[in-house]
Amino acid sequence: KRRIEEDELAVYTIFGEMNSIIYILKYSYLCMVTILFETYFYTTP
Repeated sequence: KRRIEEDELAVYTIFGEMNSIIYILKYSYLCMVTILFETYFYTTP
């Protein structure tokens, strides 16, 4: 029974890491898009 609990814990940590990675990717993507839009609007007269 203890082994099953450890496996569940490992699965939860893996899912948590995946969620944080996806969150970081989304955040960096949004930042990139914002910077691109700002530079585009500033460079065009």
